[in-house]
Amino acid sequence: MAIYLMSMGGPGVLQAASSKKPDVVMADIKDASPEVQAIVKRFEEIKAMDFRSLTPEQRKAVKQELKEIKQNKVVTGVYLSVGAIIIILLILLLLL
Repeated sequence: MAIYLMSMGGPGVLQAASSKKPDVVMADIKDASPEVQAIVKRFEEIKAMDFRSLTPEQRKAVKQELKEIKQNKVVTGVYLSVGAIIIILLILLLLL
């Protein structure tokens, strides 16, 4: 069985099967705007908090703050659904 796994993908398959989910890699924020830097700094502070020591009201306030950050996030890029990609590919095939 191990030989079969090695032949399928080499050590990457075995490593992926045995390793935990990788940590999220954040981009370098030195070049980001001050607002983004402040949000990331606050997010890191919240992430480092010990929620067990907070009162229920404080936990609720932190949750609300995270919801506001999530609602105010700016999405850059274009979102294409699977259906849209299929339609684009079909149109390209018909034209070419």
